[in-house]
Amino acid sequence: MFGITVVEAIIFLAVVGIVVGVLWAIFVSRPKTAVSVEEQYIERLNAQWAKQRHEETQKAERIRRETEQRLPTSGSTPIATVSDPTASAGPSMMNPSGTARGAAEADPDYQAVLALVQQGKVVQAVRKVRQDTGIGLADAKKFIDQMAGRR
Repeated sequence: MFGITVVEAIIFLAVVGIVVGVLWAIFVSRPKTAVSVEEQYIERLNAQWAKQRHEETQKAERIRRETEQRLPTSGSTPIATVSDPTASAGPSMMNPSGTARGAAEADPDYQAVLALVQQGKVVQAVRKVRQDTGIGLADAKKFIDQMAGRR
């Protein structure tokens, strides 16, 4: 029907079998890599990240040690937070002595800042708080906003 003899069909099948056998032998005998190229790349990235993280941690630890060495050890006042300027007791930015609120209002620095806030001079009030306490701009602004009731 196709014009192929039985001998030609057997030769064709033998050639196809030999080709399949050779290809199978090549792929089976080939050494398998334990990790794909993508996995090797990810491992390299993870190793670089771990190394960078380790270096940053060492740098932060060194800075912390240097800072601790520069700080006075006795009689130091802890740095206050900006959580609530109207707290009734405990140290705060405007009242580091930790006395009651009435005493804080008698503090001339507190009165000066309060007067600036009442006059609407927010920038000057923030500047005064930063000068008096040494805190950052964002914290001073947050403190003044809380004093003004603008949360």
